[in-house]
Order: sequence, then C-alpha cells, then structure tokens
Amino acid sequence: MLLFIESRWAALDHLDLDSLDAVFFHKAVEMRQATAAVVEEVSGPLVLNEAQARDLERLPGIGPSRSRAIIALRDSLGGFTSTSQLLMVRGIGPKTLARMSDQLLLDSPAEADSGRTSTGRENHHGR
Repeated sequence: MLLFIESRWAALDHLDLDSLDAVFFHKAVEMRQATAAVVEEVSGPLVLNEAQARDLERLPGIGPSRSRAIIALRDSLGGFTSTSQLLMVRGIGPKTLARMSDQLLLDSPAEADSGRTSTGRENHHGR
C-alpha cells in the first residue's frame, strides 16, 4: 500500500501547476455560469417583445436556432401581438407553446398598463 501512495505522489511531481490552475479556473467559470443560468431561470416571466436570444433559450424546447427564429419573426411582425404567434416558428407546436406559456409575458407590465406594446401597437394581452 505504501508503494502505491508513493507512486501517486511521484506522479504529482510532474504535474504542470499552471495547467492545473487553468483547469480549476475553467471549472469555476462553468460553475458561475451555471449558477447565473439558475438565477435567470427563476427570475420571473420573460417579456417576449423585449427578450434577447439568450433570454429565450431559457424557455423549454428553445435553443439557439429557435431563439434566432423567434427574434426574426418578431422583427418581421413588428412585435408580437399574441403569444400564439410563436406557433409560426418551425419546431414550436401547441405542446411546446403550452409548456412555456406560463413563463411568458407579451410586454412588460408598465407597457401593458399603458395599453401599448414596446412596438407602439395596441396591447391585446397575448395570454
């Protein structure tokens, strides 16, 4: 047993500590990003007419490709007037929309109160 322990310590003598520090730093960054993602996930509903691609990606079933498609559709429509317009995005069907609908707001509460959307259109409360 002692020989096994000594051979393990001998292996540590050849370790490149700079590389080891880089690995630990990389893992720490990953952990921080994962924590930030969890905090974002529980931070409340997503405002569909204001969301950026990375925001949309926290929705179930939405990755980078679909988030870009959602933004492209929003831009072409001049803003969403209903969350059901997400059904126009390839890969988003009724089930996906149902899974994410409780996490979506069409516009921010202040804009909804004023009766206008972030695009200047009348707000029809897409929920």
